[in-house]
Amino acid sequence: MHTRLTIFAYHITAMQKYIFIFTLGVLISCHPPKKMNTDILYSSEAFTLYNHKIVQGNNVAVVHSPTHITSNYKSPASDHFSRLITFKLSVNEKDNELPVGVDHQVIVNEEKNRR
Repeated sequence: MHTRLTIFAYHITAMQKYIFIFTLGVLISCHPPKKMNTDILYSSEAFTLYNHKIVQGNNVAVVHSPTHITSNYKSPASDHFSRLITFKLSVNEKDNELPVGVDHQVIVNEEKNRR
């Protein structure tokens, strides 16, 4: 009986060693290396997603706040369209805000860098 108890005690301590080594291995493998860039959330050949911006080639979109995003992207279509926007407001579904031929006009300018 004494030998069975000794064998059982040996198995428990050996099993505890294996559990300890396994747990230690899992904890070490889950910790990212110090050289890893933690700002990058996703990266592919097409683009890289950081925690505060997206980079695609020379184009960069930066998040300044939940309501303010800036980008240096220039649409190829902007070369073919006017920056002048002409519009008229409608009251009760009729074109009666201004006389015929008189419209509101807005020129959309490039936003200046604000800091």
